[in-house]
Amino acid sequence: MPIQINCPSCKGAVRVPEDLLSKRVQCPRCQATFVAEIDEEPPPGAPTTAEKPDDAGQPAPSRRPRPAGIDEYDDHDVYYDRPRPSYGRPHRGAAILTLGILSLVMIAPCAPLGIFAWVMGSNDLSEMRRGQMDRSGEGLTQAGRILGIVSTVLMMVFCAFYTFFVGLMGLRHF
Repeated sequence: MPIQINCPSCKGAVRVPEDLLSKRVQCPRCQATFVAEIDEEPPPGAPTTAEKPDDAGQPAPSRRPRPAGIDEYDDHDVYYDRPRPSYGRPHRGAAILTLGILSLVMIAPCAPLGIFAWVMGSNDLSEMRRGQMDRSGEGLTQAGRILGIVSTVLMMVFCAFYTFFVGLMGLRHF
């Protein structure tokens, strides 16, 4: 039967099977590694096991829950595919990249989308730097922002040339 203990790092509740007591476990929220013990608070002044490095200088990898009927772990039980920690809002990198590509490829009908890609990309990148948004889409967001900038500049150049040539044609009629 699992026992609920608190992570010494983030103070979050962690359910630990009884057979893993007095062994190193990893908190699913903050990824801190510590020894699972029943006593709630460590003695004052003593460093927690999450702060102590392993013998090799790196924390021990967390292990999957032990399947029923198996007594020992082997090296293949290490749980490497754990979910990434959440960093607030999900990124919009794919949407920003799509807006940037559309605005560049189809300049006439979709040129204003470049402005949206530029503004959305800039806002999202600043949120990623502040830690309020998932950073896994930073490359997509940056690429969409750059395409939005290029498309906006091209749109402004085309508008300037169009205005200039229409002005020249207007002067020829007088």
